[in-house]
Parts: sequence; structure tokens; C-alpha cells
Amino acid sequence: MKILLTGNSGLIGQVVEKQLRTDGHEIVGYDLTEGSDIRNTSNVIKAGIGCESVVHLAALLGNDERENGEEITRTNLLGTWNVLESARINAFRKVIFMSSVDALGIFKGEGIPDYFPINDDHPCRPANPYAISKKLAEEMCYSFRQTNHISTICLRPPGVWNEKTYFDIIESRKIRPEYEWVELSLM
Repeated sequence: MKILLTGNSGLIGQVVEKQLRTDGHEIVGYDLTEGSDIRNTSNVIKAGIGCESVVHLAALLGNDERENGEEITRTNLLGTWNVLESARINAFRKVIFMSSVDALGIFKGEGIPDYFPINDDHPCRPANPYAISKKLAEEMCYSFRQTNHISTICLRPPGVWNEKTYFDIIESRKIRPEYEWVELSLM
């Protein structure tokens, strides 16, 4: 199967691309580091020609001080819209959108869960541009599926970490032991 893979040079994208190729799929990579801007509608549509599916990973996370709220929101929402347009115009069979557990608004010290275990019914209270853009993009995907009848799956990975991420979490917990879950009013 020929698959459009946005964000293929990123932390998750590299692993996903390798696995999809190992499984025998043909990959059309689409990443800003390779000059492919997810905000360019016509280029995203062109990249999808001949593809049957898309795995949409491209997003700004807000981990870089140059990525302000406006840039994060513009990139993540317009990028998702463009991917969905490519899926519609190119008649994809499936869209897989990588959202984020951050859409819940309870990680990175933003709040505490209402209950455990956290499930699909847990309320979402995203509070930063990245988390809000992911939650809104999930809603966009839901509406897209309802209108276009193209199978659309939104995933919220609980964490995607490498050695640097583990180090950063350990250091953050040294400074503030309740780093992951603490009521904002206590901070």
C-alpha cells in the first residue's frame, strides 16, 4: 500500500516509517526538514496522489521557544485540514491522525485526572496551544469522517520518549517532585 506519512523525519515518524517499510508499504514522506510544509495545501494534495492512506504525524509541539501559540495553532490545524483535504480529493481509504494525550489537559503539571484509570470518557481541558490544537484537530477529523465516510482514526499516545525526554523528566522532578500531576492552584 502506498502511504503518505507526514512528519516522517520526527521522533515518531522515523520509527513509523521504518516499520511501514519493513511491512512492505511504499512511503511518501512529507516533512518540513525536507522542505515539505504541511501548511501548503496544494503540495499536500499533490503528495497524496496515488496514496491509499495517510498517517499524519506532522505538528509543532511548542518545545522550541521560536514556536509561539499562533504558529503552533496555524501549523497544527491548517496542516490537519490540508491532510484531510488530500484524503478527500485523492479518495484515501484511511486517515490515521496522531493526536496527543496532552489534549486531556492533565499532563505536564496542567492538572490532575478526575479519576483513574483514565479512559475515553475523561473530560478534556486542554490549556496550551499544542494541546488545544490537538483536541480541535480531533474534532476536525470526527467531522471529516462523518461527512466523507473515510475511515479516520485519532490516536493519543500516552508518551513518546527518548533518552533526552527521560533526562528532562528526571530533572524536572528534582526541581518539583509533583511535576506530572499537581493542581494548578497549588503551583
